[in-house]
Amino acid sequence: MPPISSPSQVPLTPPPQRMPLRAVAWAVLVHVGLIAAFMIGASFKRPTETLVAAELWSALPQQAAPAAASAQSDGPTTEPAESFESPQPQPTSAPQPVEEPAPEPDPELVLQEERRKRELAKQAELRRKAQEAQAARQKAQQQEAERKKAQEAAAAKKKAEEEAAAQKKRAEEEATKQKKAAEAAAAKKKAEQEAAAKKKKAEQEAAAKKKREAAEAEARREAELQRIQSLAGATGATGSTGTAAQTSGPSAGYAGQVIARVRPHIQFPGVLVGNPTAVVEVRVDSAGRITSRRVMRSSGNVAWDDAVLRALDAAETLPKDNGRVHPVLTLEFSPNG
Repeated sequence: MPPISSPSQVPLTPPPQRMPLRAVAWAVLVHVGLIAAFMIGASFKRPTETLVAAELWSALPQQAAPAAASAQSDGPTTEPAESFESPQPQPTSAPQPVEEPAPEPDPELVLQEERRKRELAKQAELRRKAQEAQAARQKAQQQEAERKKAQEAAAAKKKAEEEAAAQKKRAEEEATKQKKAAEAAAAKKKAEQEAAAKKKKAEQEAAAKKKREAAEAEARREAELQRIQSLAGATGATGSTGTAAQTSGPSAGYAGQVIARVRPHIQFPGVLVGNPTAVVEVRVDSAGRITSRRVMRSSGNVAWDDAVLRALDAAETLPKDNGRVHPVLTLEFSPNG
């Protein structure tokens, strides 16, 4: 089967064919014979024309109808003269034309015509197939282009979604990182603040302790001086009327006043067994403010000792003994008195 050409390459006219001499000779002879037979048939079958003439005569005389004008007049009527019609010639029918026999077609020409028709049909079929193939190719190309376009669109959409997801993930990671950094910075700042506060508190406590120790040392020094002075006064000259040795210490009811001042501040939620007694040394300044306190002899119950010390801190100051201030006092605290 020959290859299918495109519609623009298919010729629209049949290819030229060579006519053999023998066929030409036969065709000429057949045409000459047909012409001779036609001429002979026309001369023998020609009809002869016959002319016929006829006249028509009336069989009986007929009386003419009276005239309309004479019917109303009173004058005499005259009879019309008889008239005779001349015979008319009858038309003759035209001779029928003789149908000439159709010439028999040339077999070679018939074959050539059939070949030409087959060739034209073949070319038309080739053109149709070529057009169908071209249409199929165009349709396939269009479908392929649409498929590629859809595939590219899907790939672009997927890429955009992946980029958006990656960007979102990066943003979340960055936000988490910043949050962690902020939390770490806040924790560090808090730790630094706590450390600074702790350091400041320690410094304040150290300063307070140093001040308290200095006050305690000063109080001990003053107490020692007073003790020395009292000893010196007790061994004074004979006949002296001074009473320094007896009147330098607290009065008889002063210890009860101090305990009455401190006891309301004692808060001890526990239960004590017996009547433990805590001996506490208290030092005050010239204004009566408590500068230090310490347990000289424990009661045996640390919780009770601490409760007494907290009560002294809450009291802050001690009452004066008849206008006098005793820098060092030894006090006893027990739950029952």
